[in-house]
Parts: sequence; structure tokens; C-alpha cells
Amino acid sequence: MGSSEHRRLLGPSPLSDRCPADVSGPWSVIFFSWLTPLLNLGNARRLEFDDLFLLNPADRATTAASVFHAQWALERAHSSPPKLWRAFSRGYSRPVVVAGVLKVFHLAFQFIGPILIKHLVAYLGDPSGPLEIGLYYTLAVFVSGILQSLALRQYYYVCYEVGLRLRSAVVMAVYDKALVLASTASTGEVATLISVDATRLQEIVNSAHSLWYTPLQIAVTSVLMYNELGVAFLGGVGVLCVLIPMTSAMTSYMRTCQGPLMTVKDSRLKAILEVLTGIKVLKLQAWETSFFARILDHRESELAQLRRYVTAKAYGYTIFNAVPSVVTIAAFGLYVYLGHSLDLGTALTSIALFENVRYPLINFPAAITALIEAQVSFDRLEAFLHRAEYVPVTPGPLTSPGITLESAAFSYEEEATDDAVVLRNISLRLTQPSLVAVVGRVGAGKSSLIQAVLAPMAFFDTTPLGRIINRLSKDVYVLDEQIPLSINNVVGTVMTVFSTVAILLLAMPTFGLCLIPLSYFYLVTQRYYLGPSCELQRLDAISRSPVHALLDETLDGLVSIRAYQVQNAFIAEQARLLDLNQRAYFLSFSTTCWLGVRLEFIGTLFATVATLLAVLATPDDVPAFAGTAGVALSYCFSIPQTLNWLVRTYTMLQTQMVSVERLDAYDKIEQ
Repeated sequence: MGSSEHRRLLGPSPLSDRCPADVSGPWSVIFFSWLTPLLNLGNARRLEFDDLFLLNPADRATTAASVFHAQWALERAHSSPPKLWRAFSRGYSRPVVVAGVLKVFHLAFQFIGPILIKHLVAYLGDPSGPLEIGLYYTLAVFVSGILQSLALRQYYYVCYEVGLRLRSAVVMAVYDKALVLASTASTGEVATLISVDATRLQEIVNSAHSLWYTPLQIAVTSVLMYNELGVAFLGGVGVLCVLIPMTSAMTSYMRTCQGPLMTVKDSRLKAILEVLTGIKVLKLQAWETSFFARILDHRESELAQLRRYVTAKAYGYTIFNAVPSVVTIAAFGLYVYLGHSLDLGTALTSIALFENVRYPLINFPAAITALIEAQVSFDRLEAFLHRAEYVPVTPGPLTSPGITLESAAFSYEEEATDDAVVLRNISLRLTQPSLVAVVGRVGAGKSSLIQAVLAPMAFFDTTPLGRIINRLSKDVYVLDEQIPLSINNVVGTVMTVFSTVAILLLAMPTFGLCLIPLSYFYLVTQRYYLGPSCELQRLDAISRSPVHALLDETLDGLVSIRAYQVQNAFIAEQARLLDLNQRAYFLSFSTTCWLGVRLEFIGTLFATVATLLAVLATPDDVPAFAGTAGVALSYCFSIPQTLNWLVRTYTMLQTQMVSVERLDAYDKIEQ
């Protein structure tokens, strides 16, 4: 593709010092339209690294490292013991607060739907109700849905951006520390810190916010429930009070499971690194079987700890998933027991309110799990950063030759005869600083003999060690922990969508006519996004390996790096490689927000059309229609969030399957 065609598809050159998000107009930023040219290009051909926008200066690794070092130094000077989470909180407090404000707006608009349900049911049950009122309700559904979506997408965008900075800060901090450690750290341990631990902290921002907005959402829901059910809502609160200690105990148990799991991960990676770095010696001695058995033992120990951890997580998820249904039953049961008559409007409003907290309650255990994992990662990083550093030996005032030999003779024995002398009449004069190479004859067959014994080594000679470690750390982590959760989310969300559509069609068969074009736009938008998204994920995966490879090379050659005092050059190279990787990740989550705005717009149209059809309907049995339409609309208001969650989980699963393909590709390499 020529440069003119590239400019036509992508617009102005992406290789500017600013990301288009910072130089675009407000509407482009709000709707993420600045990403549309990149998606056009991604649908026209495969994306390459030159197509990716540069990061904003505030998002680059050097900036993140500077912010972290300043805050960490302040934390170490004023706190005992110093805590990483406090340093990060101070460094990124402003965007975190902005995200919190956006989340408050999202929650405010989210409660409009349940409030409208009761008014809509009353309106649909009154044949004399003026049409204008129904149209106002329809407009309220549309406007609240759009504003709710825009606030939520901007919230996620800010959270993702802060997470990107956190990962950059952690990777650079670990790399800087590895250069100055008094004793060399194991590559397996450091690889886990920059792959697993840094990734977990990258995803912690939204989980941290859920600690305040989930209780706030429950509190507001409780107030609105009190207006609907009176003191009977305390039945649901009582159920929550019973379940909270259970979840606290489960959370504590999960924390105890997480530490040993990370320890055995480090042990497995350390064993693998020992094998890979000494692969020639291992093959020479024919130790492949014994070392494979050793690695397999580490893997079995890891799977045992993983099984224990996943079992605890499954029990926690079961409890939280049951909360909305159990709370609803308890509240309605107490309401009827107190002698009240449960009318349709009250029931549907209450169900819609409980539906509002359903996803936060379902996702809350995942957030708690993420926070537990993050705390373990914080502890590991703090222990690593507190390790003793080496004291460099400064060069002395030597100006004369460092080594001088005059007609020297050497032998392996102290009392050597003339026949035992190996080197004779050696004169050598080395000055400082200088680099001297000692060269001898070659071709005697030494290398040929060793190669014949070792068998083919082309794979290990041509494959960077970091690429192998990336597959055996990050990809194995995705396969073990993330893919099963994504499969569960996809299946559950698909069932929710089908059940909601079925209820709508039963209540309003005419909605089927609108379902076809809405579904078409939904599928077209998803397909338009999916291709470029997979390309961005591919570039993200490709650019992660050099980050690990440079780390491995650094640890292997640490003595030489210190001797030549080129630490700053290696730090700059690590920052460059990390920024290249983060460019792909930044655009990956940004396009997710682009998709979210558009899919939630389609979902809002879905709910708006359903409301409009209900308002314009002229049924024979008005009370019965009001009931069925009210039930359908109460489920319909959750459609935007559900459709977006379906695409997100499906895309996430498809992206995670790349890890399976990468592992499978290595498994199929000829032995």
C-alpha cells in the first residue's frame, strides 16, 4: 500500500509527538471517533507497528518511572514500613479521582431506568394516559442510556490509562533494581514480577474503585427499595449481612492460597531458566529426561496450588452469584408476610433495582480476587525493591600499565621442569583502559566434535530466551486462570441475551421486526471491530517478548554492563521496548471503549424502540399487556450493558486463545 493510500485511510501521520486523543475535538474524544481511521486501516490490511500512534508523553515509560521514583523516595523517607500502593496512589491521584467522578455520573444515570419502570407500568395500565407522557418516558430512556454509556466508557478509558502507567512504572522499577542488586536475582523471579505481577497491577484500578462504588450502589438501591417496600427491604439486607461474613472468610482463605501459588510459579520458571541457559551442557550430558521430570514436579506442585485457589474462587463466585436472587426472594417474602399486596409496578421496580446491582455483585468477587492478587504482588515487589544494592568500586588513580609481564614463564605445577613449562618468554604490557583480544588458531575440530555430540541446536540458537519465557509465564497464566473465567462469562451472557429477547418477543411480537435491523447493525459493528482488535492483540503479544528478552540478556551480562558502565543505555532501551508494547495495548483498550460506545448505543436503541412500541400499542386487555410489557421492559433496560459485556467477553476469550495457539505452536516443533 502506498503512502498516499496510507494517509487516506489513517489521516495525518500517526508518528507525531501527541496521540490523536489529545489533539482531537471534544466530540471525537467523547465518542472515541479519533480511532475510526485506524480501524479503517485495520480492516483494509494487516496493521504494523508503524501504524500505531505514539504514546502521550505522560504515558511513556520514562515519565512513569520518574513519577514512581519520586513518590517511592518520598514514601521511604516518611513511612515505616513504606508501601507501594501509597506511592502509586499519590503519583496518580488526579486521574483516579477523575475516574471516580465519571463513575458517580454513570451510577446516577443508571438508576433512572428502574425509576421509570414504575411510571411506565402505571402509564401502560391507564388507557386514558396522554401520548405525550409516554413519548417523554421514551425520550428519557434514550437520553439516560446514552449519557450512562458515555460516562462509563470514559471511566474505563481513564482506568485503563492509569493501569498502563502502573505497569510501565513497575517494569522499569524492577529493571532498574535488577541492575543494582548486590546479588543477582533469578531470572525466573524477575520474569514473574514483570509479566504476572505487573499485569495484575495494570488491571487493579477498576477493582480498587469497586470497593467504594459497589457499597454506594447497594446503599442507594437500599434507599430506593425502602421507598418501594418499606421495612420489608430489610429482609434483603439481612441476607446480605449473613453472606458478608461468609465472603470475608472466603476472601481470607483465597489470600492464603495466592502466596504459595506465586512461590511455586517462581520455582517452575527458575527451573526452566536453568535448563534453557545450560541447554548445551544438558544435552551433552544427556540429562534431558531427569531435568524434564524436575520441571514436571514443579508444574504438578503449581497445579495443586492452582486447584486449591480455583476451588476457593469458585465457592466465592457461587455465593455472590446467588446474592441478587436470594435478596429479592427474602425482601418480597417479608413484604407479603407483613400483609402488603405486591403490585406489579412495585415488583418490577424492585426487580429492576436488584438487577442494577446484579452485575456489580457478580463482578465484586472478581474485584476482591484481583485486589488479593494485587496485594500479593505489592508484597513481592516491595520485598524485591528492599533488597540490598551493590556498592560500585570506583576506579583508582592508576595511570601506569595495569599488568606488565617481562619474559615470563608459566606452568601448571609449582616445581616444574623445563618439559612441564607451558608458556615461555611471554612479554605483555596492558594499559588502562584498553580492550585486548587473545587470538589463536582455529579449525582443529573442537567445535565440530561438540556440535556432533549436542545434536541440532538451531531452535535454541535462533530463538530469544525472552520469547520462550513469555510463553511459559504469561501464556501459561492466561491458560490456567483467565480462559476458564472467560468461557464461563461468555456462556452466561449468551444465555442472558437469549432469555431477554425471548421475553420481549413474547410480550411484543412486533418487536421482532425491529430486532432484525438492530441485530444487523450489532453484527456489522462487532465484525468491523474484531479484525483490527485481533491485529492489535497480535502486535501486543509480539512486542512483549523483546521486553523479556532484554531482561534475560541483562541479567546474564550484568557483570559486563556494570564494568562498562552502560546501565543508562540499557534502561533507555528497555523503556523504548516497553513503550512499543504499550502502544499496542493502549490502542487495544481504546478500541474496546470505541466499541462499547457504539454497542451500547445500539442497545439503547433496542430499549428505546421496545418502550416506544409499548407506548404506541393499543391492546385489548390493557392490564395484562401492562404486566407483560413491564416485565419485558425491566429486562430490556439491561440489554445495552449485557450486549457490550457479551462482545467484551467474547473478544477477550478470542484474544486469550492466542496464548493457546502460541503454546501449541511450540508443542508442535519437531524434536
